[in-house]
Amino acid sequence: MSVMANVIALVLGELEQDPALCARARRVLGLVDRPPSVPSEREYDTLDEFAERLGVSKRHVADLRAQGRLVVVGSGRSVRIDVAASLDRLRRQTLPGPDVIDIDARRRARAAASKITRR
Repeated sequence: MSVMANVIALVLGELEQDPALCARARRVLGLVDRPPSVPSEREYDTLDEFAERLGVSKRHVADLRAQGRLVVVGSGRSVRIDVAASLDRLRRQTLPGPDVIDIDARRRARAAASKITRR
């Protein structure tokens, strides 16, 4: 092994041995521990917390809530978002793309053409 490979192996060994050193190295390298994106048990977030979890603005989360795309509990200032249900709903919801629109347009055109030819 090269000298550099030996140095890297030693550094990695020290990081595995010392949690404080590992945490310091993560801070220096700019690596931040993020919470898991899918919670293991039922969890509720405020609008701010959910926005931070998704990495979007609070306004975007408020828009998603207004569109009915989030599972919300409570009202007024005590609104909480059901994290697991909302993430699942957002994963399943997709906006129709051009292919879906084209397929629908072709289907409608065929139906209209068949009505014309029957007369």
